[in-house]
Amino acid sequence: MSEVLTIEQLHSILGEEIVNGNGKLPVHQAYNYGDHWNTIVAPSVTTAEVAEVEYSDYHNSYKLIEEGHEPDSEEVHSVLVLD
Repeated sequence: MSEVLTIEQLHSILGEEIVNGNGKLPVHQAYNYGDHWNTIVAPSVTTAEVAEVEYSDYHNSYKLIEEGHEPDSEEVHSVLVLD
C-alpha cells in the first residue's frame, strides 16, 4: 500500500483537536465527485470499522471484500473504513 494515514496518525490528529476544544465537531469524508467542475463533496461519516480490502485494477482503487466472498487476489489488507 502507498503512503496513507495510519490509525496512530489519526489518533494523534484527533487528540490534538480534542485538546483544542474541537472534540464535538462532526466527521466528514471529502472526495472528488467526478463532475465537470471537480467539486469536492464531504458526506458525513456515520460508522468506522476494520475491514478487508484488495486492489481493483478495474476501479483503480481499493475495494471492500464483501463478507462471505473470496478475494480476487492474494493481496488483502486490513484497514479502518469510515463510512
